Amino acid sequence: MPEFDLVTLYNNIYYFPFGDRVSLLAHMRKFIRPGGFLLLTTCCKGGNLGMEVLNLWGAATATGGRLPTVAQMREQLAEAGYGNVESIGLIPGDRFFAFRAYPSI
Repeated sequence: MPEFDLVTLYNNIYYFPFGDRVSLLAHMRKFIRPGGFLLLTTCCKGGNLGMEVLNLWGAATATGGRLPTVAQMREQLAEAGYGNVESIGLIPGDRFFAFRAYPSI
């Protein structure tokens, strides 16, 4: 299986049902080399009107899921086997975040 220093999920976690995200994130861990990390970006609950419409879409579809809160995303990453999870606000005053997470050893 190939391994990488950096694995990214860019603004697409809401395409996966909330209950399936931990297993997805755990699977992604298999592609990360020792010392590498996952970089995940996503809109989070409580953002601008466009983000709230995206949250409504996720809630209304059978194949998607609601936007996470920052705390929920951190919890799901920890549950999937990541430690040292850092959340970084990317747009001042809005709820678009990057999460840098290192696989636990």
